[in-house]
Amino acid sequence: DDARLDILGHCPQSSQDIFEVFASYVEGKIPHLPWCETPLQQESLTIGRELAALNRAGFLTINSQPSVNGAPSNHPVFGWGGSGGYVY
Repeated sequence: DDARLDILGHCPQSSQDIFEVFASYVEGKIPHLPWCETPLQQESLTIGRELAALNRAGFLTINSQPSVNGAPSNHPVFGWGGSGGYVY
């Protein structure tokens, strides 16, 4: 499908091609994946370099969350829930 090729730039032929697709997604070079129509969440961008390296090494990351130690629950990147709490 042409839309998929526009996103990926090519049709992956090898395992390394797939690893590169995942790495490019976490680096923001690909806006979304064919099976995941949303961009990476902002909190994961803080560990994007590490995620890209893991993906290129063949460890495909499908769920990732950076460690947070006591961020306010209303923090613009790491927070969730009501104000007055903390995220760990």
